[in-house]
Formats: sequence, C-alpha cells, structure tokens
Amino acid sequence: MLNEERITILMGLSGAMVPAGMRKIISWLIRNRYIDVLVSTGANHFHDIHEAMGFRHYLGSELPMTTTSSKRELTGFTMFLPARRSLTESITLADITSELDGIMSSRQFIEEIAKRA
Repeated sequence: MLNEERITILMGLSGAMVPAGMRKIISWLIRNRYIDVLVSTGANHFHDIHEAMGFRHYLGSELPMTTTSSKRELTGFTMFLPARRSLTESITLADITSELDGIMSSRQFIEEIAKRA
C-alpha cells in the first residue's frame, strides 16, 4: 500500500488528545504530509479552539473530589479548564456564529472561527 504513488492517509482523532498535549504533534503530522485527512470529534475542535484563544488546560486528579474541582471549574476526566474562560469561549463562538450566513461545511466554519477568534 505505501509503495503506491497515489495514496491518501486518513487519521481518526478521538479522546482528549488536545488537552493531553498532542496538539503540536497533530499539526506537525498535517504540515509534514504524514496525514492527508483528519477526522475528529467535536470535543477536540473545542479544545483546539480553547488553546488557540490563549487558554490552557490543567491536569487534575483521578479522584472525583479534589481541591481543584471544588473551585468552580469544569471537569472532564482528569483535565480542567476554568469555568469563566469556558463561558468566554462560548460567548465568543456565539458572536461569531451570529455573524455567519447560510449553510457551510465544518471546515468552512472552523476557518471562519480562525479568522475571527
């Protein structure tokens, strides 16, 4: 298969890969043509936008109640992001969405977010 001249390499992305620190590796794979098509869950898009807007993720504990989770933060498994920043993101995305017209693909939608965020 890899000896063929014309080949398209697809990669599926699920799980909390961006918060796990894989954002730069994934973009490197795309830029260096190791993958041609990336199919991802919406959660990874959200986390990528979160980091592109200058926010960060924080590592937590595998225990359900930690001092971190009791300080008004949203939790998803063992990663945390401050609730206030998540609200800021949601408002920003709602503002961008309200300015868009018509039907568009998810790629076009992400490009619009990148232009405005």
